[in-house]
Amino acid sequence: MTGTVRQLEYEVIWSPDVDYEKAPPIHIKTDDFDLGLCGRELTAALKRNVATIDEARSCVEEYLRGWELLIGIREHPDAVRFVYKRAEVEEESVDPEMRQRVRHAKAAIEASGAVTAVPHVSRGKYPLPVDPFRVDAIVEAMYSRYRRYQDGRELLLSMANFCLSVLLESSGKEKGKQKRAAAAWKYSIDEEVLSKLGNICANKGAEYEARKAPPVLSFTPLSQAEEKWVLGVVKAMILRAGELAAVPDKQYPKIKMLNLPDLGCN
Repeated sequence: MTGTVRQLEYEVIWSPDVDYEKAPPIHIKTDDFDLGLCGRELTAALKRNVATIDEARSCVEEYLRGWELLIGIREHPDAVRFVYKRAEVEEESVDPEMRQRVRHAKAAIEASGAVTAVPHVSRGKYPLPVDPFRVDAIVEAMYSRYRRYQDGRELLLSMANFCLSVLLESSGKEKGKQKRAAAAWKYSIDEEVLSKLGNICANKGAEYEARKAPPVLSFTPLSQAEEKWVLGVVKAMILRAGELAAVPDKQYPKIKMLNLPDLGCN
């Protein structure tokens, strides 16, 4: 007996400090599947014949991972999770007149647990994904460090410096200035932005966060404006890397200083 996966179902686990009870359902169409989101339930209806649940999940969950990551950047990394529940499979016997649809449930569905916190933000619209956007190794590497920072397990400057180094190393050039220029061109980010970020990461920070000791230990703590700017640049770099991973040949608008939080007099 053979079968075709028709639909996947997911539990949507929102952060306990927000609810979407007033948000109308949304429907998103892609080339391979159609998504329907309503409350804590998400369905993915497959548009092409897929023989195995694993293949169907791989196709859908690559997209969902990008959606989780985008919401994590806009809000916080634990804002949403999509947890697989079951699949609807149409099984065909040798007799073409005998068809049945069955649901295959995952043996152990990850429990969301009891929510004890009371949501204090009610939103009328669901956060939408960005198209194009894809999570590749570069995006995942930067986002993992961004998440560590948001979780309080890493300092801002070390996280930002790592993300900058990922972009520079992915430029394909071997030398420092060439890497920066190549990364600026590849990701359509003004070279001034990358240079400023590198300078802040190398020379700013209090004694507990500076990457190296300055002359006569004259540490220069980050201002609030600088902290906000550095974080804004990191988010912009991750988003641009995801866009480029999805459509490498597209010409994207250049990310300039004026597109980022104000640095003030710095």
